[in-house]
Amino acid sequence: TRLEVAAENKNPGLMRGLNIRAASFNEQYTSGSMLLEVGSCANTFDEAARSAEAFAKVLADEIIG
Repeated sequence: TRLEVAAENKNPGLMRGLNIRAASFNEQYTSGSMLLEVGSCANTFDEAARSAEAFAKVLADEIIG
């Protein structure tokens, strides 16, 4: 949720709300894993790429501090 708040503060509308559920997508096999889905069928590749870059900057800022 910390990343979602940071992303929303830096890029309003970048992320949809988190969907926390019991489903498994293999991230349980390594500690600290995160599943990030970028774009949708309504986005172009360029839009998804820009979103991934914006999120990467937020993630880097949160890791570096």
